[in-house]
Amino acid sequence: MSLAQRLSQSAAVGAGLPCKIGSLLTGSQLSKEDKEKLAEVLEVPYGAPGRLPNTTIAAALREEGLDVGDTAVTKHRRGACRCFGSNPKISA
Repeated sequence: MSLAQRLSQSAAVGAGLPCKIGSLLTGSQLSKEDKEKLAEVLEVPYGAPGRLPNTTIAAALREEGLDVGDTAVTKHRRGACRCFGSNPKISA
């Protein structure tokens, strides 16, 4: 079977359980204030003044004792994590 055939037969993956960032935004590990601030900093568009780097956000979460890597922040910001399934957001 060729790659093209294999990919044509593959089913699209729907949204699933939230990723680590999604879990923090919806779960009980963070206070309401912390969730709101995290959501706020994640939504600052690429290139906008005051946008925090993904590495800075991940480091702040790790300093709070949370097991979050830079890649989790990057993927969630791009809409490329399992929170968004096969319909990712279009952003950097």
